[in-house]
Parts: sequence; structure tokens; C-alpha cells
Amino acid sequence: MSHVTHMNESCHTAQQRLILGRSGIEGYGIFAKQPIYKGEMVVEYTGERVRPVVADKRETEVSSERERERERERERESRKERERAKSHTHTKSHTHTKSHTHQRCAQATATLLI
Repeated sequence: MSHVTHMNESCHTAQQRLILGRSGIEGYGIFAKQPIYKGEMVVEYTGERVRPVVADKRETEVSSERERERERERERESRKERERAKSHTHTKSHTHTKSHTHQRCAQATATLLI
């Protein structure tokens, strides 16, 4: 039996035995249309078979990549925060300068009126 034929039969069997529906636990779930008896196979793993040593190595690689991605995300957030703080400081100093200029103008106007 070819791999494609096996996959088609597996899909057809799954459609006869399973249904997708709303679940109160996770939103959606797969439910059995027929009873499942003790000892009956529910799922067949058709993926690559690897030795535990290889699986451990892959898991370490994936974990490392996830950690690098989290570090890149933290750095992006830190950069954004620094930019916001810099922008806020610039706005405050600009406001202070305008306020200071208005005070000098008011003082100059008061001097001219006297």
C-alpha cells in the first residue's frame, strides 16, 4: 500500500469516526462519533521516528532558538521604551523652553509698560 493510499484511508476512517465540534475547554475539539473501546488505537503516529538522543538534541535547538527570539523581542521592546523616553524628554525640554521664552517676553513687556 502506498503512503498516499494509506493517508487517504486514514483520513476517510477519521472522518467516519471523529467530528470537530465546540469544546468548553479549548474552544474546539475532536469528538468520537462511535464508542472507543479499551485497548483500541485512537491515534497513529506517522511522523519520523528518531532516537531519544536525536529528539533531545532537536528539543535543545528549538528551545535555544525560542530563547534567542525572546531575547530579540526584549531588545526591541527596550529600544522602543528608550525611544519613548527620549521623545518624552525632548517634549518636556521643548515645553520648558517655550514656557521660559513666554516668561521672558512677559517680563520684557512689563518693563516696556513701566
